[in-house]
Amino acid sequence: ALDVLDGTLGLDARVRVTPAGKAGSAVRVEEGAAQLKALSLRQRWDKRTLVTLPRLDLDGVTVDLSKRTIDLGTLATKGGQLLVRRDDAGRFNLQRVATADAQAAAATGAAAGSPQAATGGAAAPGEWTLALGKLAIEDFGVDLEDQRGGRAANLRMRAIEIGASGLSSAAGAPRAKVQVKARVDRRGSLNLAGDLGLRPLAATLRVAARDLVIVPLQPYFTEYVNALVSSGAVSADGTLRFSVPGKGAPRVTWKGRTSIADFAAVTKEASTELLRWKSLTFDEVDFDSEPLAVDVGSIALASFYARVILSAEGRLNLRELLVDRSAGQAATPASPPDAAAAAARASPPRKLRVGGVQLSDGNIDFSDFFVKPNYSANLTGMNGQVSQITPEQAGNLELRGRVDQTGSVQILGQVNPLADPLFLDLKADASDIDLPRLSPYSAKYVGYGIEKGKLSAKVAYKVENRQLTAENNIVLDQLTFGEKVESPDAIKLPVLFAVSLLKDRNGVIDVNLPISGSLDDPKFSVGGIVLRIIGNLIVKAVTAPFTLLASLAGAGGAELSWVGFEPGRSTLDGAALKKLGAVAKALNDRPGLKLDLAGRADPAADRDALRRLALERAVKAQKLRETVSGGTDSAAIDQVKIEPQEYEKYLGLAWRAAKFEKPRNAVGLVRSQPRAEMERMMLAHIETSDADLS
Repeated sequence: ALDVLDGTLGLDARVRVTPAGKAGSAVRVEEGAAQLKALSLRQRWDKRTLVTLPRLDLDGVTVDLSKRTIDLGTLATKGGQLLVRRDDAGRFNLQRVATADAQAAAATGAAAGSPQAATGGAAAPGEWTLALGKLAIEDFGVDLEDQRGGRAANLRMRAIEIGASGLSSAAGAPRAKVQVKARVDRRGSLNLAGDLGLRPLAATLRVAARDLVIVPLQPYFTEYVNALVSSGAVSADGTLRFSVPGKGAPRVTWKGRTSIADFAAVTKEASTELLRWKSLTFDEVDFDSEPLAVDVGSIALASFYARVILSAEGRLNLRELLVDRSAGQAATPASPPDAAAAAARASPPRKLRVGGVQLSDGNIDFSDFFVKPNYSANLTGMNGQVSQITPEQAGNLELRGRVDQTGSVQILGQVNPLADPLFLDLKADASDIDLPRLSPYSAKYVGYGIEKGKLSAKVAYKVENRQLTAENNIVLDQLTFGEKVESPDAIKLPVLFAVSLLKDRNGVIDVNLPISGSLDDPKFSVGGIVLRIIGNLIVKAVTAPFTLLASLAGAGGAELSWVGFEPGRSTLDGAALKKLGAVAKALNDRPGLKLDLAGRADPAADRDALRRLALERAVKAQKLRETVSGGTDSAAIDQVKIEPQEYEKYLGLAWRAAKFEKPRNAVGLVRSQPRAEMERMMLAHIETSDADLS
């Protein structure tokens, strides 16, 4: 399916024919040479030029038909152009060169030459071997065009130079020395140098690539990602080795450095900016495909930008960056998802290592369209690093930046994304975050917008064995709510009362919100747990305000809703005074709160205690009369101390002074009584009224 537009061919050779033996005639071509000039071939189906060759020289040709060998001394060209194009159906133009009739004839000829068709049923002859002493191609060009999927991808390679010596298709032949140079597109370059073997196919090549553009390769990965690359160039320096054995998997190794510069990607649907960076460098890379082993000395990402969006449906755009090619494929009984996961966990340990990661001058632009009105935040000046990571060793993370040019954020700790399961132990510290920017969340979940205030937070998150435990210390400074907003998702609780309870006298709310849960729980959600904890905190503020005050005042588990007196007494012990101090501190810190006090008495316990108090005072009054003339003031009486050895003496005096009938002897004198009987009789005659209980 080609038209020859131009070209001249010259041949020169010595042909030697040896008389036939049983094996037939032996034909050998020696000292062969060919020269092709001004060749021009055009594709018949679209009238485009397939190849042009100003000149091609072939020298030192030897062909031995009996041995089925072709030896080429030198093949050289200078100049020329080749078109390689793949159409929308995925078919290359070179596959269409032979017409349907020619392809059918070739198939028929192949069948006629099969072992079964050979005379006498003899076995088919051996394979042909080709050897090339020297290959020299200069100033050649190739246009690569790809129309697959309706998306044009064009790559132009110019100034191609290919040099090789000692090429041979014979099994076990020594490897040939090869060298390739080319300009790729406008500013890219490619240099390969090393050795190449054809049987088996294997090579060791030193690679030096500069600024190889990514955009022309878009059709090769567009079906795997939900993004379009708008710019970017790959550079690499290192040693590439590959081998394709007759049996077993091919093996590829790479040792060197790879970088992607000036990268940018946009969304497929709206072509809005998604990712970009100035440079992404993988240094000291040691990759081996069989068995899989990846060792990266360091990774550096500089001047990067990421557009992160939570959609109105609650989906994060970066999580959907890779196309789910398994969507719609039902799991078969033979390979359910759990079995696949178990098999993955049972696979041999992965040999993976990242020596370190460096991040500089980052920008993360976040928008949340799930809440109405929408929320956005801009993280700038993101700088940090991660130390060495292996599946067995977590890396130390340090990341710092600013939020909306006002607040600051710092993340420190350990993380290991290579571990199975994931491990992280992080502490984050954010300060001076403007609360009004969080008003969309407040309106949706609390029912009030935010007029002013600042947020600071210290959080600690740990994930180990797929279990999350976290501590969140949240500080809200000068939080001021606006008008009430009707939201079906808002908690139905008196939020304003809870806030006034939580605020101290400086307008600061300082609370701790612990979190825990299993990552394997399909209902587990960090955000959901945080909202639930905040709701529980407000419920606690409303239903058990004194318990909350105790925790805010540092009184631990003390119950501050009541202060107890000893039965019958109006003085407080040390524990009760400590509780009152905690209440006083909580009220002093929260001038917006008012506290109502109400007293109560226990008639049964307090009446009995008042009788015993009256007995105690009567005993002390007797001692007071001995030491102080006259005074029987109750305050003075309460200060008197009765020693154990003198108690019975003064009890007897008080008993005799009491105005009630006492047992007498035969002559009418009051008869002495045991201590317990005196106490019983006095208690029985002491009266208490309701007024005494108030």
